[in-house]
Amino acid sequence: MPKYFAYVRKSTESKERQILSLPGQVKRIREMFPDLDIVFLPPESKSAFKPYNRPIFEDMIARIKAGEADGIVAWHPNRLSRNEIDAATISYMLRTGELADLKFTAYSFENSIEGLMALQGLMSHSQYESGKLQKICKQGMADKAELGHFPAQAPPGYLNSGPTVNQGERFIYADKKRLPLVERALRLALTGDYTAAEIHRTINGWGFTGRKGRPLSYAQTIDLLKNIFYTGYFRWNGRTYHNKGTYPAVITLDEHKRLLDILGRCSRGAHRRYSKRSYVNYTGLMKCHTCGGAIIVTEKWKHYKGTNRDALYLYYHCTRKKRATECHEPAVTDAGLVASFEEEVGKYRLMPEFRDVALKILEDRYVEKAEEVEAVRASQKLELGRMQERSQRLIDMRANGEITSEEFLARKDDYQGSIDSLQKRMANGDSAVRSKAFKSAVALFNDLPMLDETFRRATPVMKRRILLAFGSNLLLHEKKVLLQAKKWYQEIRKGYSPQEAVFLKARTSEKGSTEGRSSFFALNIPKWWTTVNAVADLVEAEIAKGGAIPRLLEDDHPEMG
Repeated sequence: MPKYFAYVRKSTESKERQILSLPGQVKRIREMFPDLDIVFLPPESKSAFKPYNRPIFEDMIARIKAGEADGIVAWHPNRLSRNEIDAATISYMLRTGELADLKFTAYSFENSIEGLMALQGLMSHSQYESGKLQKICKQGMADKAELGHFPAQAPPGYLNSGPTVNQGERFIYADKKRLPLVERALRLALTGDYTAAEIHRTINGWGFTGRKGRPLSYAQTIDLLKNIFYTGYFRWNGRTYHNKGTYPAVITLDEHKRLLDILGRCSRGAHRRYSKRSYVNYTGLMKCHTCGGAIIVTEKWKHYKGTNRDALYLYYHCTRKKRATECHEPAVTDAGLVASFEEEVGKYRLMPEFRDVALKILEDRYVEKAEEVEAVRASQKLELGRMQERSQRLIDMRANGEITSEEFLARKDDYQGSIDSLQKRMANGDSAVRSKAFKSAVALFNDLPMLDETFRRATPVMKRRILLAFGSNLLLHEKKVLLQAKKWYQEIRKGYSPQEAVFLKARTSEKGSTEGRSSFFALNIPKWWTTVNAVADLVEAEIAKGGAIPRLLEDDHPEMG
């Protein structure tokens, strides 16, 4: 009795949705040919569009040539081949007798000269259909990109509208749950204080997940940070397009370029500055004060016989690998290191009374020209709206066939250039810089009165984040951390520290706290006014050059202890 191999295939690569499922193909074969001697091969999940891509198919052909079977049973000829080489292999084996017979549930095949000719034509047509469909799909996606719509799956932070919307009319919109976290991660990266590994650890620490509900991998985090999509532009087939406006941008093009420059300082994979051990939290933050070597951690376990328990102790110390400098810096325990962090951060405390005065000074500085600034911004928004309307009319004309592709591209580039120029002025102009600087400076002064207490009760992960946002060049010396704060924090400390002691003395004087407080601020407001404005100048300068001022404290941060 002739023996047959049953071959079932459904490609997961080309997403052949119209093809019967693998269990469905098996069921159909059993129903149609119950009397045949059939050996069911493992199902294949590879595309047949290219040859030498299907291991199960190749193994089946080899076993037939070896005499293990006489024929093949399949659902349809296009399950066996969608390319010339595999089609020729099947045809040649039939003609030479190596393959005795073919049977299909959805096609009638007769093993004759005429049947073989019809089979060759059908398999060739399958290849033509696949090639034609691929070409049509690519052209459709290119046309969609030309009209300002991203023709693929949206990156993390955005969602596709899905099958409930008609094909061709689908759009991308903001994921309200995830996009704020993506924006926060991009803002942290823009400070230049975080490596990609730090961002990877931080965003996953927030509970951020991808489309499939899993945390982002390190490579996915790199791709997210480098993706131009978050500027309101997207790339397709080597070209950059501006989106039609269906999804909001979270950073500007200039910020994206600055981010690429920051990430470009290290090669891919060279950013990993932290240990994968969950209980090691502060490696990669500090260097040795004496020799400049990296600070690493050593684990030591101790067994206590009395209580029959094991305890883990961590010691942070210099690697001492720089032989040019003799280094004798002692190791510090994890608890000692945290205490030193808290001591350093505590030096930058700010009393609420000084914060309140600072906020009033900032309000006077920025709000006095608010009406003038808002009028300029309103005018810019109006002009931008007109430009975008003209651009949309051009897109509609191209969609209706009123103008050629060449005319569309020439005029589109002119319109887009004008829109980009105006958006850049709006993003980087005086009004935008002043608005961002005001918000950043207010947040900065609001954070400082709560910083000391919040840092002490924060989780290790949040402590690390605060240290990265707060300072740079952390050095370990004689079991103590030397922290060099950002320049705006240094300016606050320089102007605040001499006045704090005077204020405390005035508040507890015999004249009473209220009178002492009033008298002190009456005499010292000019000094504090100078300090606050100097800080605002530094913040403005940082934002004007494309930088960002990271928040020290965030009330909604999931790592808050």
